[in-house]
Amino acid sequence: TFQSMDNWLLKVKHWQIFLFLATAYYLNQHYLRIDSLASCYITTTLMVLYLGWYILLGNTLYQYLPRKISYSLIWFLTSALSVIATFAAATMLFDGQIIFTGLAAIPGLYVFFAAIHLLWFPAALLVAIETKEKPGFSQYAGTLLQLLFWPIGIWFVQPRLNRVYNAIQSDTLDYPRS
Repeated sequence: TFQSMDNWLLKVKHWQIFLFLATAYYLNQHYLRIDSLASCYITTTLMVLYLGWYILLGNTLYQYLPRKISYSLIWFLTSALSVIATFAAATMLFDGQIIFTGLAAIPGLYVFFAAIHLLWFPAALLVAIETKEKPGFSQYAGTLLQLLFWPIGIWFVQPRLNRVYNAIQSDTLDYPRS
């Protein structure tokens, strides 16, 4: 079930997430740079898996937000879809490079914002769950940077997710239980 996927994401250890993301990155950088259509599809799949971790993280943490705090999951998922679609189009149609000029710069700016939103949303949710209040930017900026620099940040973020999981298991979180 989807609930078991959520539990897995929160209880997996930092070294397992690091190994998964580092392997995907390594394969993409060193073995999949062959000029072929198959390479484009594999690269896109690996990028979706990498971005998928952020998407699953945001979706999972959203379910455990305290009752009094609200964020827009639809907006987050729209941003995620925009980033994935743009990356897929860039990889498959434009040889991995899209240049936004003229009027195309307007949707390009949104895609840039959407990519930041993929990191901002889980960071804000994690801090909101930990503090039980809606955080300001200064409160979640460090977590945002940790998610941005994942090779280092994952060693700090995932133990915090493990603590959230433990709080869920001990029933000490105030979140909407459906």
